[in-house]
Order: sequence, then C-alpha cells, then structure tokens
Amino acid sequence: MENRYITNYLQIEIDSQNGCLVQTWTGYCTPEEFREGQQKSLDLFVENHCVHFVSDTTNACPLKKEDIDWVSRNITPKLRNAGMAVINIVLSSSAYTRLTLEMLEEVDRDINNIPMRFFGSLERALDSI
Repeated sequence: MENRYITNYLQIEIDSQNGCLVQTWTGYCTPEEFREGQQKSLDLFVENHCVHFVSDTTNACPLKKEDIDWVSRNITPKLRNAGMAVINIVLSSSAYTRLTLEMLEEVDRDINNIPMRFFGSLERALDSI
C-alpha cells in the first residue's frame, strides 16, 4: 500500500496490485473536510484505475445527515461509474458512527443501488477483495 493523501482526519492509500483504494478516517472532521476527503478519494480512485473501495471507520466520528446525502448523490455515483461495484466498510467501535453507516447504507442502496459489506477489521475487508 502506498500513502497518497494524509491529513489529521483522513489517510488514503492505494494498493495498485489489487486495484484498491483504502480510506482511513480518524476522529472528527468538518463537513467541508469530509467532502474534500471524499472528492480526493474519488480523484485517486479514478487516477489509479481502482475497482475496490474500502473505508475504515474504526476511529471515525459520526456524520450529519446532510453529509451522508451529499456523498450518496455526488461521490458514490461517480465511483460506481468508475468501476466500483461494492463499498467495503470497516465498522467503527462507536455506536453513533455505526448508526451513521446504517443511514449511509440505506441512502446508497436507495439512490445508487450499491451494496455495502461490513467487516470487523481492515484485514478482513482486504481479504474479501
């Protein structure tokens, strides 16, 4: 894995051999930072011809409904058009963040008809691809 983007709230890595982008969210980020991180993820996914997308939310904070709606309407359709067939999520230890992810799953399923798979660890998520 090669680090391609690092901030205090997000790290994006690319596994070129497996065509995989891995987001690792840490702590709180503002709505603007979240959207910037999602756009950067999309850009790197496309640039690197990825087909697998993993989002590690183990240490992420919950999101607002507006941010969930935004990513589902503005980023997920573009990821899907670029070749992503499923979103692999590493579940957070926070019950509040898990609720956020459940809302995201529902919205993405309704809007984009894209499945999500949930994992207890990054290793399991990567082993599934």
